[in-house]
Amino acid sequence: MIAGFVLFAVDVEAKAPRVREITPLSPEVKIVGTILGLLVIGVGVWLALSHRAQGKKPAEEQGLGAGLRWRTPIAVLLAACGVLVEVGVWIDPTKAPGAFVTVWLLAMALLTLTLLAAGFDWWWVRRLAVWERRELIRDDRERLFDELARRRQEPPQANGQAH
Repeated sequence: MIAGFVLFAVDVEAKAPRVREITPLSPEVKIVGTILGLLVIGVGVWLALSHRAQGKKPAEEQGLGAGLRWRTPIAVLLAACGVLVEVGVWIDPTKAPGAFVTVWLLAMALLTLTLLAAGFDWWWVRRLAVWERRELIRDDRERLFDELARRRQEPPQANGQAH
C-alpha cells in the first residue's frame, strides 16, 4: 500500500514541469522592509545608548541591569539584524539569488541569537531581583530583631503617667 503511494508521488513529481521562476520583491515590500529595518536599527541604537547612559548614573539611581555588560552587545546584535533586513530588502533575488538567501538566513540566525540572548538577560535580571528582594527581607528582619532585643533590654522610661 505504501509502495503504491510512493510510486504515485514519484509519477506526479516526474510529470510536473520544473519551475525556476524567481520573482523580485515588489516596491511595497521594499518600502515596508525598509521602514521595519530602520525601526529595528533605531531601537538597537537607542537601547545601546540608553544602557550606556544608565551605567553613568549614580549607583542608587541605576536599575538592576545597569551592571550587566552583555546588554550593549545584545542591542548591537539587534541593530545588525536591522542592517541585514535593509540589505536583504534591496538585493534583487533574480540577479543574486545566492546572496539574497544568504543575507536572509544570516538575518534570521542573528535574530534568533538576539532573542536567545535577550531571553537570558530577562531571566538573569529576574534572578537578580529575587536575590535583592531576599537580601532586603533579611536586612529588615535583622533590623527588627535588633530593635526588639534593644527594647527588651532598656528599662521603661517614666513618662509621668501612673498606672
